Amino acid sequence: MRLIITYILLLGIATAMNAQEDKPEKSKGAFGITFASFGGDELLHFQNLDGAASYGSDNFFAIGVNYVRGINKWLDFETGLEFSKHNMYINGSSLSGEYTPSRKVVPKLINIPLTVRANFLKYFFANGGIMVDIDVADSDDYDKQTGLGAMMGIGAKYDFSSGLSVFVNPYIKGHSLLPFTTDNYHRRLMNAGIRLGIMYNFR
Repeated sequence: MRLIITYILLLGIATAMNAQEDKPEKSKGAFGITFASFGGDELLHFQNLDGAASYGSDNFFAIGVNYVRGINKWLDFETGLEFSKHNMYINGSSLSGEYTPSRKVVPKLINIPLTVRANFLKYFFANGGIMVDIDVADSDDYDKQTGLGAMMGIGAKYDFSSGLSVFVNPYIKGHSLLPFTTDNYHRRLMNAGIRLGIMYNFR
């Protein structure tokens, strides 16, 4: 909850600051490639369940392509296509009193984001929105993450005169917040990481 409140405040500050700035018009759009890692994952129940298996995280990565289009002088729309692989493991329930060896699970997601960026102080932005997840892993050892999710983050960017730009974007994502299944006690994949990107702006 504190993270959500902080994000809303940052978005409000960005809105107020850009309302007073005279910035040049945005380009017709920018295409780029992204890579994300440097964080962690958790598979979480929204309810407390006694004896439920616990999940741990080894590492993850995500690669993708993205498109950014200016809505006005300070607000951008961003979408794209991303593939992510999450290396995790399951620890069995402890209620049985028996040792259960951990086993590996690897969620693999195709992600389509529909987000906005609020730009402020020339080099910074706050971003957030919804995303569609498609879980393409061949495994039934965890709750599939196909569904609607959400993300939010804050970042920094630098635009070169050549049209190239680079950015770094720490973020938090909640996958399958509205799953496309009817499973009881569905676990959601929560993912925090840092996204790096390089883009080209079409004037």
